[in-house]
Amino acid sequence: MNYSEEEVAKHNSEESCWIVINGKVLDVTRWLKRHPGGKSVLLELGGRDASFDFTSVGHSGGAWKEMSKYEIGVIGASGGDGKRRSAL
Repeated sequence: MNYSEEEVAKHNSEESCWIVINGKVLDVTRWLKRHPGGKSVLLELGGRDASFDFTSVGHSGGAWKEMSKYEIGVIGASGGDGKRRSAL
């Protein structure tokens, strides 16, 4: 499913926390309480592109694999082709 940047930006709370990593939209709400770095890290990034933050921390292969469980779609214009239009 394609999501607009505006739609992703609405999901920035403990009730609904979405982030974007490498063009993929992740609903990390269920992961907040289990995130090894604490939920505040994810909440600070909620509703926006976290690609730089995620890659710069040097997450393990296990983290990349875990991340795929939360993928709900891609960033792109509503009804579009899923290609990234601009940074959040």
